[in-house]
Amino acid sequence: MKLGYSMLSGEHIHSEEIDYTDCKDLQIVCPACKEPVFKVVRATIPAIHYLSHYEKDKVYEEECRLRVANIRSDDIASYNATSRGQRLEYFLSVLKGAIIKTLHGDSQKIDSWLKKSMNRPGPQMFFERCLLPAMRHFISSGLAGFLVDETLEFEAKHGHRPNTGLIVSTVKRIAKDVLSHVFTSHARGNAIVLYGTAYLYLMGSFASFKHEDSFYPAASQMAETLYIWQTCGRENADVLFYELLHTDIGPPFVQETMPLSGKMASEIEHEMVRRLSWIPYLELLKKKYGGVEL
Repeated sequence: MKLGYSMLSGEHIHSEEIDYTDCKDLQIVCPACKEPVFKVVRATIPAIHYLSHYEKDKVYEEECRLRVANIRSDDIASYNATSRGQRLEYFLSVLKGAIIKTLHGDSQKIDSWLKKSMNRPGPQMFFERCLLPAMRHFISSGLAGFLVDETLEFEAKHGHRPNTGLIVSTVKRIAKDVLSHVFTSHARGNAIVLYGTAYLYLMGSFASFKHEDSFYPAASQMAETLYIWQTCGRENADVLFYELLHTDIGPPFVQETMPLSGKMASEIEHEMVRRLSWIPYLELLKKKYGGVEL
C-alpha cells in the first residue's frame, strides 16, 4: 500500500516519505486495520515504495490495500489538520514542564528562579518591548518556519543533530506549530518559560566570550545587562535598556549594523527555537498516544 498512518503524529503519511526506521519510531500502521506495517522499496527504475503487513494472508492485505486506496486526498488533509491541532493542544499543555525537565532537570529550582527573575522590570521590559513584537512579526509574516529551519540547519551544520529524514521533518513541523502558538496572548505562561530559560543560558554564554577580545565589549554589555536586570528596579532597568537601544554592533557579528538590543533579541529568539527543537516530542507522544509497540 502507498499510505501509512502514524499512531504518534496521528497523520497519514505517503510511503515515499517514510524510511525503514520510521515505521518503528513513528509507529506506522495500516490506515485500514491499524496493524503494524514495514517499508519496502522495489529496485526498479524508478524505485517503487510501498508498505506491507507483517503476518497476514494475501486476501487480507489486498482488502486493506483497496480500502486505503479509496481514502480521498481531501479527507486525508482534513484528518491530518485535525490531528495536528489535537497534538498541538497537548504539547502546549505540557510545554513548560518539558522545557524545564529536558534542559535543566531540577524543575523546582528553575521554576523558582523564573518566578523571581522574570517578574523583575528589566526582563519584563525587554520581553514586552523587543522580543514579543519581534516574535509576533515573525509569526504574522509567515517567517516562524524560516526561523526554525535556520536554527536547525545551524545545529546540523555543527554536528549537533541530523538534518534529513521524516523524524527530523516531523520535529521541525511540531516546533513550527508550537512556536506559532506560544506567543499568542493566551499562551503567555509558556512564552515566559521559553524566554526565561533562554535568558538564563545566554547570560552565561555571553559572559564566556570574554576570551574573544574582538567581541568582548558587546558580549560583556549584554551579559551584564541580563545579570543586573534580575535584581534592579525600574529606573536602572530603563537606563540599561536605553543603552542597548543606542549601542550599535556591526559586521562580522551581524550582517548589517543594528542596535545591541536587536542583537540580543536575535540571540534569545534562536536560543528559544533551539530549546523547542530539543524537546522529546516523540517520547511525549508515546506517553499520550502510545498505540502499538513495533
